[in-house]
Amino acid sequence: MTSEHEPESPSSVHGAQNWKDVWERRSIGRHSLSELSELLRADGFDSPLASITPDAWATYVKNLALRLEINPGSSVLEVGCGAGAFLYVLQQLGCKVGGCDFSSAQIEIAKQALPNSTFQVCDATQFEMGKWDYVLANGVFMYFPSLEYAEKVCKLMVETSKKAVGIFDVPDLRCAKTALETRISAAGGEAEYAARYEGLDHQYYDRNWLVFQLQKHAVNNITFDDQKIEGYGNAAFRFNIWGFCRND
Repeated sequence: MTSEHEPESPSSVHGAQNWKDVWERRSIGRHSLSELSELLRADGFDSPLASITPDAWATYVKNLALRLEINPGSSVLEVGCGAGAFLYVLQQLGCKVGGCDFSSAQIEIAKQALPNSTFQVCDATQFEMGKWDYVLANGVFMYFPSLEYAEKVCKLMVETSKKAVGIFDVPDLRCAKTALETRISAAGGEAEYAARYEGLDHQYYDRNWLVFQLQKHAVNNITFDDQKIEGYGNAAFRFNIWGFCRND
């Protein structure tokens, strides 16, 4: 998967048969691999609804780290890490980071941007990377093909985590109609949207469904809140959820 949101530029989306095809097309300026702005662009944050400044992004990630009690020295694995924009900020905080993604192109970018980190190209239901303090997923559950698939990912995330699991930037089922209308408008109308995104649907989630998935896999102290990122147009339709793993 990818760490964030699909690019909405015609060159990235038109003609794509599936989400993997979309993400394999992404690239980055080779002269600026260490710059967060380039990682955000590679991760799809370069469209009218998804554009986020590096400062707003860093604030978002740091706030989540504070709420999940992620500290310097913590190990953090991201499922659907994409080019690594989320992990980039955590590494700057002193965390050991790693990730998996089904896009080999995105993983190559992440490897160059985050040296001495661990990455794996694989399906989100099949990663095998040992135990990590925190296992997170940001803006990737929307690309899953079904709830059954999402359930498998939740289970594997919990099994891999020692301290906490977090699933962020999740499309809210309560906002599905409004979110679609907004995306159609941003694309330039129904005809352009259909031509650009045929077969590229988003998966929306009921908040209680995700709470149940985490609870049944021994996660407690579950919290969710509305997404809040300065200047991020999709925030109105997304939420975050996290919980802490029981060690009994």
